[in-house]
Amino acid sequence: MKIFIGPTEIAGIVAGLCTGFHRINVNAEAVLKGVHPFGYQMAFQKNWLLSTWRRLGTLSQNTPRTRVVKKFIFAFLERLCSLPVLAFCLHRFDVFIFIFGQTITNTEFEMRLLKAFDKRVIFVYLGSDARPPYINGAVFPAGRAVDPDKVRREVRKIKKRLAIQEHYADACINSPTTGHFHEKRFINWFAMGFPKNAPPLPCATEFPHTHQCIRILHSPSNPMAKGTPTIQRIIQRLIAKGHPIELVQIKGMSNSVVLEELAYCEMVVDQLYSDTPMAGFATEAAHLGKPAVVGGYLAPVMNTCIRKHEIPPTCFVHPDEMEAAIEALVVDAHARRQLGQRAYSFVQTQWSSEAVARRFLRLIEKDIPSEWWVDPRQLRYVQGVGCPDSHTRQLISGLVQRFGPCALEISDKPELLDRFLMFAQEDEEATQC
Repeated sequence: MKIFIGPTEIAGIVAGLCTGFHRINVNAEAVLKGVHPFGYQMAFQKNWLLSTWRRLGTLSQNTPRTRVVKKFIFAFLERLCSLPVLAFCLHRFDVFIFIFGQTITNTEFEMRLLKAFDKRVIFVYLGSDARPPYINGAVFPAGRAVDPDKVRREVRKIKKRLAIQEHYADACINSPTTGHFHEKRFINWFAMGFPKNAPPLPCATEFPHTHQCIRILHSPSNPMAKGTPTIQRIIQRLIAKGHPIELVQIKGMSNSVVLEELAYCEMVVDQLYSDTPMAGFATEAAHLGKPAVVGGYLAPVMNTCIRKHEIPPTCFVHPDEMEAAIEALVVDAHARRQLGQRAYSFVQTQWSSEAVARRFLRLIEKDIPSEWWVDPRQLRYVQGVGCPDSHTRQLISGLVQRFGPCALEISDKPELLDRFLMFAQEDEEATQC
């Protein structure tokens, strides 16, 4: 059995999953249409066709949009090359694990071919590739005017793509916080885990404390969606109270630079509006024994989405409780070490690349425990990610007022639809008051 993993890398998941499969003696290869800009390390098969496709994809993604003609040429050649790549992969692989809702050609024709050749197909969704846009502050940021027409176009695009993919897939993996558009049962992301290669640094749990301040690291990929301005204000207030804090903020750096900064901090503040207790940055911190503070509206109700033993150990709190949570860890070195050690133990065992690969192998072999499945009709989380819930309400109510409740594309789940409408109505009632 040969396993395809690709065609795009997100947060080191492809590299981690390939490593995990190799460690349990399963043949898996990363086939990517471009090299990740943050430089996640992985081994590629030395094949001229796959190398050419990857090189063209890298040139396309690295060419700025201002150079329209050059970018179009690279994108056209990369897409043209995807057809022989698909033919090659159909011959070479038995199982296809597609990451972030992307396939080799991104066509329904490809899906039909895969099923015609009796290939096993698994989709792994990681957030914005499946999340309804009206609860996604990374796509429609707070502070900007709401355009219901644009929101509706994005909703239809994601819904259509996901409907096609789940129709042909043998299994879809998604989080209960982003799986609203599914019409079939899907595998709970938290039952599988986040495969991540441990960083090549010594003494993963202990680093010398060489500075007098509590060094807090924040590494936002999207500062507005991560709540960076609010986090900065929180840190400034804590410093004004007399706490010895040094906030180190990095953005757009290579993965090696992020790991180096992680090695010499005492704790990390990940983001303010997350719909997962431990995303990519917090997972990297855990591999180095560093505690993470994460904010999100899911925090008070995460037990409804994640089984207790699957909850990653971070300080996951409601956004309104972020300042108190940071301060509590700043003043308590023992609590920092304890949380960091728990996080380290979790990612080294439950989320180790081998453990996650073994769970994927069970999916491939159709040995799926019943508790892994999620019925999308039972989903109830509506507060989204990347923005205050007041902005999420505006996105939902703007869409519903313009096009009606059917525009949310969840009419097949009446209870969830009612939940969204009630949530949006709270904003209208607050405005009237």
